Amino acid sequence: MGILEELKYKKLVVFGTGSYQRFFDSIARNYLEYSYYVDNDKEKQGKMYSGKVVAPPTNLIGENKSKVLIIIASSFFTEISLQLKRMGFIEHLHFKSASEVLLSLYIEKRNELDYFYRKSIMDFYLLDDDMEDNFIPMVGKTVPYSLTLTNAKYNLYKSVEYIVKNNLPGDFVECGVWHGGSAMIMALSLIEFGDTSRRIYLYDTYDEMPDPTEKDVSWNGTSLFRDDWNELGEVDFKKNYSTEDNVLQQLYSTGYPRDKIITVKGKVEETIPQTVPGNIALLRLDTDWYVPTYHQFVHLYPLLVQKGVLIVDDYGVLRGAREATDQYFEENNINILMTKVNMSVRFAIKI
Repeated sequence: MGILEELKYKKLVVFGTGSYQRFFDSIARNYLEYSYYVDNDKEKQGKMYSGKVVAPPTNLIGENKSKVLIIIASSFFTEISLQLKRMGFIEHLHFKSASEVLLSLYIEKRNELDYFYRKSIMDFYLLDDDMEDNFIPMVGKTVPYSLTLTNAKYNLYKSVEYIVKNNLPGDFVECGVWHGGSAMIMALSLIEFGDTSRRIYLYDTYDEMPDPTEKDVSWNGTSLFRDDWNELGEVDFKKNYSTEDNVLQQLYSTGYPRDKIITVKGKVEETIPQTVPGNIALLRLDTDWYVPTYHQFVHLYPLLVQKGVLIVDDYGVLRGAREATDQYFEENNINILMTKVNMSVRFAIKI
């Protein structure tokens, strides 16, 4: 079912009236009819916007949840989704991100779109011409749940294809899950390539990030200690994680078998190797700091099967993660080609 058919009988409400909404509206308004807009800004409420009234969020309380779909067109997706959940709305059922709607619409109506609009979508979401049509909606579904750039998501998508087509044994492992976006790409890709037999292990504290050490500095030498970053206003550690239940909700929304999704809560230094798969086909490491990254290499890299896929996020931007990776390979005389996917991510095939 296409996105237009899916939304045909829904009352559409757009949450947000900022720059992101204007980008969404410039394309979607040609195909979708909204009932009204919602915004948390009291100065906008009650005023007309693009021919529709802007209502306060409380206006949604009286809506028939079975007939309404709220499209969140705002960079504050996480905050708004929590707000809607408190009002009884269910993610993926009663509300979606504008990215998911827009990229599904893009695939469905691409040949009708003016070149300017096609180009603006591709530029905004960092899409390339040779990316498969089945991959692009995955980008839309995962934008709110991942900090990973599109080229790294595509690398993950193609890694899953490589593993499935070569019948490599083993489960998938991700350490450092955040809101579950990369794990969603794994699950959606496994479904796409016809393999739902593998378990997906997701290791995370599902709480605030552990403290860094003196080894953990950015590429330009900036301290990553919590107090230093908070003073600079660069990171809000209290919001830099997702709960275990929220991550599971995102993974369940993919349709991947629920009994194959395994969350392991706690510091990896305390949960690994107590809970690990027998063999690993894909190992994705994204815990940022030196200590957990080195621990993961010691206990998980030996479980990665020959020709299995290794992905190290933050290798190019965080010196602690890079030092842990390089140290493990040097200590074990492993000479492996770490291919640069983007500024942050490195990719390798185990030899």
